[in-house]
Amino acid sequence: MPASSKARTTSSIRSLSTADASTRSTRRHTPGTISDRQAGSTLPVAHARVTAAEAGESNDGGLRDEPDEEERAALNTEKGVSSNQESPVFTTAPCPIDHAQQTDGAITHVTHIPAIIAAGPVVDPQTGRKVRFATDHLDPQLRAPFNNRLTPLTRIVMATHTPWYTLSAEERQGLFNRVFPNVQHQITTNDLIYALMGNRVTDWQSKFGSAAMTAVDSKFSNDLMLLTPESRAAYCREALGASSRAVEAMKAPFLWRRWRESDGRKQGRFQGELVLKTLGCAHYPVIQSLPADLRLHNNNEDEPRPCGALILAVLAVERALGVWRTGVKLIPHGSAAYFSADNWADKTAIVHGVAKPQQKVKKLMDRARNLDHSAWQAILTGARAAYLSQKASQEKQAIVVESHSDISSAQSDGDFSAEDE
Repeated sequence: MPASSKARTTSSIRSLSTADASTRSTRRHTPGTISDRQAGSTLPVAHARVTAAEAGESNDGGLRDEPDEEERAALNTEKGVSSNQESPVFTTAPCPIDHAQQTDGAITHVTHIPAIIAAGPVVDPQTGRKVRFATDHLDPQLRAPFNNRLTPLTRIVMATHTPWYTLSAEERQGLFNRVFPNVQHQITTNDLIYALMGNRVTDWQSKFGSAAMTAVDSKFSNDLMLLTPESRAAYCREALGASSRAVEAMKAPFLWRRWRESDGRKQGRFQGELVLKTLGCAHYPVIQSLPADLRLHNNNEDEPRPCGALILAVLAVERALGVWRTGVKLIPHGSAAYFSADNWADKTAIVHGVAKPQQKVKKLMDRARNLDHSAWQAILTGARAAYLSQKASQEKQAIVVESHSDISSAQSDGDFSAEDE
């Protein structure tokens, strides 16, 4: 490293230490710090390590997400990153990064992230609650590329895995190194970067649950044949199939593009309307946001497909239809309502004293992995169309609302002027 870079690194760390000492003397909570009550000191959160649970990484479906507005704002801060090229094919294999295409800005003085281990639970001194880390806790030079590059890349990779798969520290390290080749940092399970990556994955997973619920709610609101509780209950029962294992056996009509009940003929596996809407709205923005230099530019049929994302969409739709099964939207109380691994991942059940593994997710993943190239093209094309359709509808609604607001404002101004005269 050049002497000037080392000097800047030392200066940066020294300034943080000085600020830390100042914070300890005032004992006030300020942005960018966290309190360690057991240690009786305040540590810069950009340097802190905590357990994944303390940092907010959990299997509750990401119900403690950062607001979508903040994430979208963060994703839009990095100028010049190309994200409008689309590819339905992804890869998890490392590839060289063309530094001439990088638009993160040259990272010069950040060559190492100091790693201080917190002695106890990290809490906010004002509220007494555990802190859920956000990208604000990162060094400022790392925030934009973390949001614009590492987050979508991590989600794209997770989309190829079985739902609720947990990336190891080594796997996260590989992704981190690909985005930050000039930053020296070793990721561990107690690490801030490890926790932040996990949080962004749970945020992404929870979007499938909300997208499916929105898709079903919208269908019931807009379909004139489904306006009564009785018609909605009948629709849900039919869509979910006759048995409790209809989904894993691919005998649930909502999984298919066409389902003819008379003779059981069906077409378009995993291409049901609700599945494509959920996949499109939850995952297509991730595909769009992945920078061009991190995505694959060919159309190789052997490359990994987003099987995990597809099955997350399937499970989320099954959950949403179940909520409406009586014809009235009944959301369970407490943790039973979460779209999470605890409620939807495969597990082993004890039946009459005998352990019986449940394998619905595994069977669905096997079916998704066996889809041929043309089937995947149809699924991804349908998901994209569903996403663009919903986006256009939302934009149209926004224009209508804005127009009504302008008319009301004009009428109000006119009334005011008349009274004034």
